[in-house]
Amino acid sequence: MANARRIYIDFAVRYILVIIAISVGAAIFKAIEKSGVESKLKESRAAELSYANEIESLRTNLSNSLNTTIEKKLFETFVASLKSVKKPTQPKAWTWNDGFHFAFTVMSTIGYGDVVPKTNLGKVMCMFYAVITIPLFLIALSAAGQMKRFHIELLLRAFETKALKRSDIRHKKKKIIATTAFLFIIEVLIASSISYSIEEWSFLDCVYFWVISASTIGFGDLVSDYNDNNGQLLFFHLLFTIIIQAGFVTMFEAITEIVSKKHVGIVRDSPQILQETSAL
Repeated sequence: MANARRIYIDFAVRYILVIIAISVGAAIFKAIEKSGVESKLKESRAAELSYANEIESLRTNLSNSLNTTIEKKLFETFVASLKSVKKPTQPKAWTWNDGFHFAFTVMSTIGYGDVVPKTNLGKVMCMFYAVITIPLFLIALSAAGQMKRFHIELLLRAFETKALKRSDIRHKKKKIIATTAFLFIIEVLIASSISYSIEEWSFLDCVYFWVISASTIGFGDLVSDYNDNNGQLLFFHLLFTIIIQAGFVTMFEAITEIVSKKHVGIVRDSPQILQETSAL
């Protein structure tokens, strides 16, 4: 019971710190990038106004020197075409969702690349934020893996002792790996089914997105749209990314223990093997 309480407390404390770190990062990056965007918008509007004034000055100065009606019509058509030139896409101010999404993708090392800092201050802040928060997230992810493994062991022990009437779990690590792999598939399918009902993606694309995201590869070719202030979608992605990544951690730790145990056995038996070989 004491061990279970420690696991729950560790998990809660670490993920509270993760949520705080993401929220603080979201606020900081939103403020930095918003000020940068506002500055660029002012420069862009000033340039547009200057361009419009130059066109109007050109029209006023030259229209008086034109003689024929045809020349005037051609000139007016030319001026109209200058005014109708397509304006470059204006930079968009970051929303809270943009900041939250960006902070989480930095911390979790997924890095989709759909939202990135444009200002120099934002880039410098991003480097410091990554160095500080990535270790924090890895520690929290380890706690999630421990909690997942704890519950898997409880499930396996209950099944073996009650259904199979055994005193303990046989081949525990291998069964943990198999159970975790099964749960991983179920979790990916659940997350993909929810994404399939929300996104305009095929089901294969949804599965691909979740596996690539949870493995922290994060190509960025498929990314959900958070621009409609869809906080529920953001929380859904945060939750399932942590759940699926915890499965990766649990499988990796169990596999590492098996490999390490075999390696220790080989090292322990090495002197005896050498003696037998030399005797031959």
